[in-house]
Amino acid sequence: MDNVGEGERKNVDEPLRSYDELLNEDPNDFRPYFAKWMIYSLINKDDEAKVWFAKY
Repeated sequence: MDNVGEGERKNVDEPLRSYDELLNEDPNDFRPYFAKWMIYSLINKDDEAKVWFAKY
């Protein structure tokens, strides 16, 4: 069941970009990987979530 609205999906772009910047600064920090996995999981983008979980 998809409980996430389109507006909520659009609101994740900025945080995802911020996590990308953090990964560029320190690719060994696990927190941005975890955060991106969590975001993609919450918006039901399971394929993308799996990619980030594997990196986490």
